Amino acid sequence: MVRESERCEEDRRSVTRGIEPGASTQQSELTDAGRICGANRRATGVSLPADRNNCPSVGRINFAAVSQCCILTGPETGGSSVRLILLRACLVILAGLFSGLTVEVHAQACVSGGACNPSSLNKVLYVDGVTYSLQSAIAAANSSGNTTVIVPSNQTVSTGLTLTGTGVALTCQNHATLTAGGPGFWMVNLSGATESVENCGFSPGGHSGAHAILIEGATNPNIEGNTISGFKSGNGSIYLVGTSNAIVRNNRITAGTGGPDGIFGEKNTIDTTVDGNYVDESLGAPAAHAIGFHSTVASQSVSGTKVVNNTILAGNNFCFEIGPFGGLTPGRVVVGNNTCRLTKNGGSGGYSVCVSGSSITGNTFDANGFTAMIAAYEIATSSNTSVVGNSATIGQAWASVATAAVAINQSTGISFTGNTINGWGGGNALAVAGWGVAVTTGGVANTLVSNNIISGNVLVFPKGHASGGIFQQCQTSGSVCSNNSYSGNVLIGDGTPNSLGFRLENDTGTMQNTLISGNSITGTNYGVYVWNATVVGTHIYYNLFNTTSSNIIDNGTGTTKTP
Repeated sequence: MVRESERCEEDRRSVTRGIEPGASTQQSELTDAGRICGANRRATGVSLPADRNNCPSVGRINFAAVSQCCILTGPETGGSSVRLILLRACLVILAGLFSGLTVEVHAQACVSGGACNPSSLNKVLYVDGVTYSLQSAIAAANSSGNTTVIVPSNQTVSTGLTLTGTGVALTCQNHATLTAGGPGFWMVNLSGATESVENCGFSPGGHSGAHAILIEGATNPNIEGNTISGFKSGNGSIYLVGTSNAIVRNNRITAGTGGPDGIFGEKNTIDTTVDGNYVDESLGAPAAHAIGFHSTVASQSVSGTKVVNNTILAGNNFCFEIGPFGGLTPGRVVVGNNTCRLTKNGGSGGYSVCVSGSSITGNTFDANGFTAMIAAYEIATSSNTSVVGNSATIGQAWASVATAAVAINQSTGISFTGNTINGWGGGNALAVAGWGVAVTTGGVANTLVSNNIISGNVLVFPKGHASGGIFQQCQTSGSVCSNNSYSGNVLIGDGTPNSLGFRLENDTGTMQNTLISGNSITGTNYGVYVWNATVVGTHIYYNLFNTTSSNIIDNGTGTTKTP
């Protein structure tokens, strides 16, 4: 089946909403055609006479909080007595240490003869509930910058935590979990530079309107090693807006019932790396992606997105989707070595990209016995992009739906090579059917579907179904579907009647100069079917056929054939 409404042009996302800046709408329904797509105690005011600025090196202990605090133990030069000098500030710090208070101590490497300057060193604040609450620690960290707030135990977050200072880090220990104390706010908001949230658990605490992590207008943020579970609102469990060079790595995200996207970025969120996450969207809202990036707004983009090494369980929408949806087409996108698995029937499918100058490499898709309505791999309104070494395992799971495993819609300069597709939708290849690969205009007028290369792929037909291998269709006025090449592919059928290797069909538009060369087409009812006279100048050369009926049926114009 070929979908006919526009894809990647506008954002129709429709997830349970909460408080988010510049909220975009989410796709509310599936469309049916090609898509456009501890305490810190700092002693202050303590000074030493000049002759004590440089303490002897015998038994020296140096405290970062008081640059001139020295404890000297051992003989003085030229004598045998033991000398101990303790300043008042030193006594304060020692008292703090021995009474169990949290003290900020930094190892320092001081230049010989010079005083140490602790202001340039990273500071640490412990949330102990006495000296610092979580909120006060974050406030202090924002004020000082370059400060790590350590959370050693579970905390209730009653109001949002906003990180604004440069180099502020929120780090949890002992599997500490942050639980929302109410609805209607983001638990953590990053909006500064080089900030991070690491190793924390996040829970909505029974508040359906609670949101997890917002990254808005930040640069170089890092979200790593967190566990985020059960959220039911917001634009994403991790939501990025207008952010650059973010790293979202090794997090475990599980959507609550009717919950939002696992990870969602938009509106000039550029050069994001999403790496090694586990995202379970099986309970998410109908339109919620596991991972999604939309440009959303005119003149804005989500270019440079890199999504690699993630394990994804899809709900009703894609495992991963990226595209303009009202903004600019993303470029420099890398989608690699991800695993996508379906968990329910009737969802969108696996991976959907509307990109330019990008690569989709080494990913896997597993239908897991469930149906999908769009594709395992959808490449829509894309250009100059390589799709290499991916796989789809579908088998007979899609026999009841006429869905293609791979849909290349309204795209030019796509190199689809070295992929393995096992199974796709059922039907009748001489009427309506699922296809291994469909290269079409997607029902959109004035579309360019040209200069695509489909080569070196292995397509194994679903057993017992009269579906087709590769379908090229021009179906809209003003569209051009020419100069596409299909070579070195291996198509393996099981002899089911009406099964077909290739079908070339031009309903409206221009289709010419298609090359079908060096393919192996075995176990199908028919080999190559040139559907009608408006398919012009097809070249069918040196293919290996083992069909149960005709190798070539030619109703085209100016077709050239070599056995």
